[in-house]
Amino acid sequence: MGAQYYGADSENGDRIDDPSEDTLFMMISDLNDSDNTFVVVQPDEDDPVWFTSVAVPRLPRTANQAGQRLLKQGLDAALCL
Repeated sequence: MGAQYYGADSENGDRIDDPSEDTLFMMISDLNDSDNTFVVVQPDEDDPVWFTSVAVPRLPRTANQAGQRLLKQGLDAALCL
């Protein structure tokens, strides 16, 4: 299922048509955990049958924030020190 042209889109709005390997490496290197957490690559066509993505998880910055997030979701949180 190859395609002649691909597009790469990142969460921060960058769009690269037919990216090279170096460009994909740059886009992935620019990922962070605040406002640019993913890159999606897919064929440049109306209804693509596949895509691939690279994502950086949004992790809490401290154990306390992790516990607060779990409690807000209604889950029991235990912190082992």
